[in-house]
Amino acid sequence: MKPKCILAAISIALALLFFQGCAPKPQQNRTVVGIDVGHGSDWPGLVETLAANGYTSIALDQPLDSAALEKIGILLIAAPGSTYAPAEVNAIRRFVKSGGGLVCAGQAWSWTYKEYGNKPIDTYPLNVLGRRLKFWVTENNVGAPVELGTAIMADIDGVERSDWWPSEVRVDDKSGKPILKDENHKTIGALQSHGRGKIVVYGHDGILKDNPRILVNSVNFVAGFP
Repeated sequence: MKPKCILAAISIALALLFFQGCAPKPQQNRTVVGIDVGHGSDWPGLVETLAANGYTSIALDQPLDSAALEKIGILLIAAPGSTYAPAEVNAIRRFVKSGGGLVCAGQAWSWTYKEYGNKPIDTYPLNVLGRRLKFWVTENNVGAPVELGTAIMADIDGVERSDWWPSEVRVDDKSGKPILKDENHKTIGALQSHGRGKIVVYGHDGILKDNPRILVNSVNFVAGFP
């Protein structure tokens, strides 16, 4: 082989190695759900429901970083009450962008009420994430979920609701689709993509707590299962 050909072959090989190293790695551990109890909460029966549908659960009670997130395929955040540090936001964004799934739920309207501290809506923990992931939980208190959409709701006849009222949510205009709406067509739950990953966001954690089938369908969706 001529020297020029050898150099060309070496250059091509090096380029391939470079791009393979820079490309997002496929998300592993699709059946492992990390439950963020450091910022949010879990509830009785959650782990059992996930286990009955083929998922292993890990409680995440420390600050979230790449080392913690690489062990899971799906991150579950419910009713977060404490905010995310910039390093955590960056780690979660990388996790989703590289193929991880995110299911999150929480109502933000009370966050802005005087009785609960009168905090700015942009400081709500899910919105701290949403600024980078292109979703938003608004301060608007909306009605009960009555309109169902997307494959997530395909086997759901109705939404069980205890004494809770959700927030309206907004997602990326290009990749987002409503899952649930109220009687005034306000979006309560939606899905979207971000990089190679998928996100489901609901305007109240009660949607997942009171409806195990919606929980499982949402986890299946972000995990990439039919």
